[in-house]
Amino acid sequence: MAVYARLARGGRIVFRTGDHPPPHFHAEFGGDVAVFAIRTGELLRGRLAPQDERVVRDWYDGAPEAAVDRLFEVWYDFSSP
Repeated sequence: MAVYARLARGGRIVFRTGDHPPPHFHAEFGGDVAVFAIRTGELLRGRLAPQDERVVRDWYDGAPEAAVDRLFEVWYDFSSP
């Protein structure tokens, strides 16, 4: 597991080694975890408190296109066997 970004409210964006498609990132806040699609930012699995989900969405929506491209690169690096 690698921490990619630290967010407000103690959150963090992480990638896990050997992860499965589709390309995604994990958002963790304390014991709560949610999985978001890299391509769209859509919530795929899990649940966060509404204010924590807003932090993730603001982080994702504010990212320039190059940063989203970098998320794909990191995901592929970690998902490769």
